[in-house]
Amino acid sequence: MDKEKIDQLKNLAAQGDMEAQFQLGNFYWDAYHDADTEEEEDEAVKNAVKWYKKAALQNHLPSLLILGELYETGVGEYEDYEEAAKWYLRAAALGDISAQYRLGDLYYDDGEYAKAVKWFKQAAEQGDADAQYRLGMHYYDEEDYKKAVKWLTSAANQGEPEAQNLLADCYHWGNGVRQSNKTAFHWYKLAAEQGQRDAQYWLGNFYSCGTGVKEDKAEGIKWYKKSAEQGEPEAQFQLGMAYRYGFGTEENEEEAFKWFKKAAQKDHDEAQCELGICYLNGIGVKEDAEKAFKWFLKSAKQNFPEGQDYLGWCYENGYGTPKDIHKAIKWYKKAAELGEESAQERLEELEQMIQVEQKPEKCPRCGSEKIKPILYGLPAPGVDPDQYIMGGSPEGFNPPSWGCSECSARFSKVLSHE
Repeated sequence: MDKEKIDQLKNLAAQGDMEAQFQLGNFYWDAYHDADTEEEEDEAVKNAVKWYKKAALQNHLPSLLILGELYETGVGEYEDYEEAAKWYLRAAALGDISAQYRLGDLYYDDGEYAKAVKWFKQAAEQGDADAQYRLGMHYYDEEDYKKAVKWLTSAANQGEPEAQNLLADCYHWGNGVRQSNKTAFHWYKLAAEQGQRDAQYWLGNFYSCGTGVKEDKAEGIKWYKKSAEQGEPEAQFQLGMAYRYGFGTEENEEEAFKWFKKAAQKDHDEAQCELGICYLNGIGVKEDAEKAFKWFLKSAKQNFPEGQDYLGWCYENGYGTPKDIHKAIKWYKKAAELGEESAQERLEELEQMIQVEQKPEKCPRCGSEKIKPILYGLPAPGVDPDQYIMGGSPEGFNPPSWGCSECSARFSKVLSHE
């Protein structure tokens, strides 16, 4: 803009012409973006705000909106949510839908939900899809599902992908509406085609399982991959499983490892366990005991029972970590409490073995004070070891314990048929 034009605007602006004030504000705003030094930036912003305010005080709508955004986003020293709300409020009072939505957003972020709902509703009733979605999401979070469905449907019918995805969730789980996998599939598909990553995951899940649509595992992989590439950890995990076991695609250990690792790095507990298994068995990567232990530990700490089971195994066998039977028992117990059967079996065996560490003062069979650990168990009192028949678990025999050399030698002869 040349000097003559600027001078004309300044003259008009000084006379109260709000359009000239607005254009002058734009001139200084552009100068802010073109400034070479911090001092030039500060001066430009100061002048822009000065002229926008003069226009805004005359209810110039574009100036009101710019001031609200400027104070909301915080340019220079101008970040001030209360000041932003003040200018948005003036614009909203003029019926501006975008200001009503922004005002609702500000109040919502500040935890003033009643005020937020008031302004979202004003914008939503005027047909604003973003406000309809936010209103629907609010009611969904409040578990007022019927109101949620009403507003989500309005937004979804306008093509709002987030609303389409959440509306699909309502139909999927039967929240506020009659459960329908077919209708859920319809909305997930519309949202997924617009790039909504959660919807892409669910679309992959529906195709893979034949939920609401004919089963098509290859199509399921396609949508899992789209979601996974956007960083959705559950999709990354499912993609890893597909490549690991050949579900809907050819087995590919390297690809399985890649996707397990991406999901594991986002704290997906099952993926962390699968990644540990990859390092344990050299699946798609070189075997690495320490890394296997690391990922089993992460999974176990998130209460994933299989991860806890593998962690117990690591401690029991000294794999990737010093051997520690007590820690092995601790993690086997946690896994067993969550229903992991293999952990329950190992827990029972280790709890018997650990009795070896509880050294008595005398041999439990003959009373001798010369005792030593007997790893394979001694006959229980009253059981003649000469009558012991090899094969299977002997009834009447104690678990691993302590005993004297004489009893141990006699028992060893029986076991070796000497």
